[in-house]
Amino acid sequence: MDQTHQDKTAVAPAALAGQMTDPRRSGLWRAVAGMLAALSLAAVIVAIEMSHELISRVTHYRTRIATLNRRVDTLKEKARADEARLANAREEIKERKLMASKDRVKAILIAPDRRTIKLAAPDPNGLASATVTISAKMGGAVLNARGLPSPPEGQVYDAWWMLKDAPPAKAAEFRSMIDGSASEYLDPPPQGSPPTLLSITIEPSEGGIAPTGPVKLQGKVPAGVGEERNGGSKRH
Repeated sequence: MDQTHQDKTAVAPAALAGQMTDPRRSGLWRAVAGMLAALSLAAVIVAIEMSHELISRVTHYRTRIATLNRRVDTLKEKARADEARLANAREEIKERKLMASKDRVKAILIAPDRRTIKLAAPDPNGLASATVTISAKMGGAVLNARGLPSPPEGQVYDAWWMLKDAPPAKAAEFRSMIDGSASEYLDPPPQGSPPTLLSITIEPSEGGIAPTGPVKLQGKVPAGVGEERNGGSKRH
């Protein structure tokens, strides 16, 4: 009997210790759960704040992009308007130059001091011919040609003043019409060396400083043409 009583007495403190430990464990788990809940809540709050910040930044960037796009569209419209004005200005300048050229050609053709140079093909069987009217007072000449076939692709006709004591001087570069005609303003011969001949050659379209191609038309310049221009320049 005593032994049995002693065993019960020994068991009682262990059971009591177990009862005391369970509430501590339960409290610990509740604390851990509370911390986890707090952490979760904090994470949610941070995520919401970051989401709001992100949305704000995205909205800001979208607004800036929209503003920049509007500016770009405005600049494009302005550039198109400027290009249109520039094209109109160029066309107007071109028309004015054309009118001035036509007026100069007319003035040369009726100038009281005009002189005429006849050009013919070196080949006796050639059908091309031309007339050049030159005026010292108007400071230029006009070529009217016929029978000049259209030059091959990449080539043009060049008019040259063949000078007495100097290298040839280019007077014009042109292409003939489909019917073989050509009407072109020619720069006057340079001062200081009178021209002896006026030649029309066919040359590469890149141009050159001296004739290299075959002569298609050529004519003798009347004596005194260069001197007349020099004298006219001195009088002015």
